[in-house]
Amino acid sequence: VPIPVPIQLLGPDGVPIPFGPDAQDKDAPEQLLVLDGKERSFTLSSQNVDVEALQSAVPSWLRGFSAPVTLQDDLSVDERLHLAAYDSDLFNRWDALQNLLTKAILARLASAADTELEAKIADSYKMVLSDKSVNAEFQALMMRLPSQAVLEAAHIPADPPAIFTQKLALQAQLSTMLSSEITALYKDFRPLETAYSGARALQNMILSWGGS
Repeated sequence: VPIPVPIQLLGPDGVPIPFGPDAQDKDAPEQLLVLDGKERSFTLSSQNVDVEALQSAVPSWLRGFSAPVTLQDDLSVDERLHLAAYDSDLFNRWDALQNLLTKAILARLASAADTELEAKIADSYKMVLSDKSVNAEFQALMMRLPSQAVLEAAHIPADPPAIFTQKLALQAQLSTMLSSEITALYKDFRPLETAYSGARALQNMILSWGGS
């Protein structure tokens, strides 16, 4: 079954880099690649930027949730942070942060909390919570840590009590690191806004993080 894979390449400023697959004449900010066999390779090129800039761009795959598949990639922590900060595909933006949160919780479960990663996640949240281009409902979704089921599947053998404890510990740590941003956001709510379900969801999420 052919698998459609829409892709963008995000530059260092988060702006998509126009490119074309397999020496295609016309560059575009987004291209559709089709996986129509067990193996398929593509050569990406651009008439607008040099090879180095193209190679350093961060790919945003399966845009628009184009196929119900699990993607295995080799994106680095910084590349996922880049997607979480700039990707215009909100699912991919959410998924990048979920991946990093899972990684941070697993590190805590191994008694090796990654303080550098947690600081970078906090910085990512600062961008999300101040981003006026997204609504409150999406901000609330981004604040929701990975589910217990997802974490248990990622930690073999599963230890539900320990997973729950470390998940709460990470949330508390992030809440402390983001106390100023969370407090300011909460105080910025207006009575009419809280009648909107997205605003209520964000307000409730802030309260669950200990903000007020």
